[in-house]
Amino acid sequence: ASGLPDVGYDSTETASIPQQANTAIKTFDMTAYDTFVIDYSVDFRSGADVYRKVGILQLSSYDYGTGNPADVIIQDYGTDKADGSVTGNVQFQANVASSVLTLTAISSVTESCNMKYIVRKWNAPLT
Repeated sequence: ASGLPDVGYDSTETASIPQQANTAIKTFDMTAYDTFVIDYSVDFRSGADVYRKVGILQLSSYDYGTGNPADVIIQDYGTDKADGSVTGNVQFQANVASSVLTLTAISSVTESCNMKYIVRKWNAPLT
């Protein structure tokens, strides 16, 4: 066995989440992978006004082609805090259509936030 017990990421994927809006964060091509784990942080800071959320999103989906059902399961293990004059929170939803899974942020935060994340992905079926 080998590996590093402490891993740092100097570079991550990023997304902007507008205040009090829904925005697509990322799309995934399900012809290659169908299961995704996303480690993320969401942040806004200006003096004493702060919003921070950190968590892990788990998504798994299937799309069996034309005339068959497509669906996605999503679990957000996240926690957040708003301080100062900032209110609201960020939640996530996902949907799938035509073998494309779309992850969307739903923000009620009164400020625009930045999201940093890393993605791990694989195929769930044995086939």
